[in-house]
Amino acid sequence: MNPLVEITRAPGGDFVVARLNGEIDMKSAPRIHAALARAVSNAALGLVVDLSAVSYLDSAGMRLLFDLERELQYHRQHLRLVVPEGAPIQRVVEIVNLGEHIALHSTLATALEGP
Repeated sequence: MNPLVEITRAPGGDFVVARLNGEIDMKSAPRIHAALARAVSNAALGLVVDLSAVSYLDSAGMRLLFDLERELQYHRQHLRLVVPEGAPIQRVVEIVNLGEHIALHSTLATALEGP
């Protein structure tokens, strides 16, 4: 198991939930991508990535998120991100205007509820 990624199923099983921890950078992004790609079956509606415990996100981490969005869209699945108010990576998310491309939510509960 990858200590950077904790993968579970949401209640009801429609979404895969991945909680990421620590730093997402050039070194860790490929391992995280591989773990997430294996975790999402074709039967899932999509993936919720909880970034609450991520302390650092560089350009490789951003590319990982954009790649996931593109791959899931191809399979008609959804990507939702959890970035709570005051999260360490909140400023980076705002600078790249990530919410214009990927659904952002402040809590895991709201990410699992709606678009």
